[in-house]
Amino acid sequence: MTMWTSIGRRLIRGEVRFVHAADWNDWADGDTPDDVFTWPMTDDCHSKQGRSTGRRLFANQSQSRAAYIKRHYRYPLWRRLAACIWPEAVPSHGWTEWNNLQWAKAHGIAVPRPLAAAEFIGPGLQVRSFLVLEELTGMIPLHRAIPQAHARLARRDFSTWKSAVVADLATTVARLHREQRFHKDLYLCHFFVPADSIASATYDRDSLHMIDLHRLARHRWTGWWWRIKDLAQLLFSTFGVVGVTDRDRCRFVRHYRRLTGLTPIPRWFVSAVRLKARAYLRHANRREPLSP
Repeated sequence: MTMWTSIGRRLIRGEVRFVHAADWNDWADGDTPDDVFTWPMTDDCHSKQGRSTGRRLFANQSQSRAAYIKRHYRYPLWRRLAACIWPEAVPSHGWTEWNNLQWAKAHGIAVPRPLAAAEFIGPGLQVRSFLVLEELTGMIPLHRAIPQAHARLARRDFSTWKSAVVADLATTVARLHREQRFHKDLYLCHFFVPADSIASATYDRDSLHMIDLHRLARHRWTGWWWRIKDLAQLLFSTFGVVGVTDRDRCRFVRHYRRLTGLTPIPRWFVSAVRLKARAYLRHANRREPLSP
């Protein structure tokens, strides 16, 4: 089949690419990939900029379990044209994140289990995609976990728990950056830890999970710039979080420096990270609504 035949088929009839986990049928219960776009969400629904996310509860006679569904239905014209001509070169967001999740798992980074992904190209210049992820049951985001641990644990227990979390966080980020991969949304809210680790005051190594990998990409020649942005985002996300101190930030840097071989870290690099983090903070402050 020639390239022009493939383009014509996508324009006239449309094309669907679909991948899924082995147990997908247990979740879909006979629904087709196209049906996923009309699934009602149970809760935690968000919609903006041509995409929506939501949590859906799947209940049967034996158990109840949940998944998060990320649907993308608005792409710029250039992406729609590129998808029609060469979909492998410019994959959709859902398809990209599925592949990024597979890469992360293969490189020892804990991520949610992907259940299915699909992209619909055509007819015409339409492009849609989705990704379904199994919920990280019993886990909470780090920006909430740290304040909770600070409030509930004794001082020594909290220090021990937090030190283990910081080491795990540095290990995960270092694994990304050693491979010249960059998250581009590297905030505390995109890292999850087991909730029961707070109750037990014990934290098991490699318990940290990372989410939202749809922007993850490899940058071989511009890695320094993306490394600065990632670390600045992470630094910015620690501002104002109860229980996070400068000592924790220094501990992260020590682990990260050792794991990435950045010894010593250039002064200009440290300054650039701090300046970028402050820029994120100024931008966030401008977006906050005025108090009544």
